[in-house]
Amino acid sequence: MFASHFLDRSTPDQPPGIEGVKAYIRSVRAGFPDIAVTIEDLIATEERVVVRTTWCGTHLATYENLAPTGKRVMRTMIQIFRVEDGKLCEEWSEGGDL
Repeated sequence: MFASHFLDRSTPDQPPGIEGVKAYIRSVRAGFPDIAVTIEDLIATEERVVVRTTWCGTHLATYENLAPTGKRVMRTMIQIFRVEDGKLCEEWSEGGDL
C-alpha cells in the first residue's frame, strides 16, 4: 500500500518510508488504544487519493507531546496522497486539534 520511499509532508518529524508509517500508527494506537476511524469520503484517481475521516478515541497515553487526559476525543482529518506505481508515496494532511 505504501511505497518504500513514502514521505508525509505534514509530519516533518516522521521518518520517511514504511517504518515511519508504522511508527506513526504505533504512536496513534498507544495514545488512543480504542481508536475508531470512520471514512466519510474517499476520492481516487490514478495519481491522487483524497480521504476525509473522523477519528474517535480515549486519550490514555502521551500523543504528539500532549499528556493523557483520559477524555474521549474526536478529530476530523483530510488527507491527500500522491500515488506512484500503484502505491502511496507522498501525503499532505489537515486535521482538527485534539
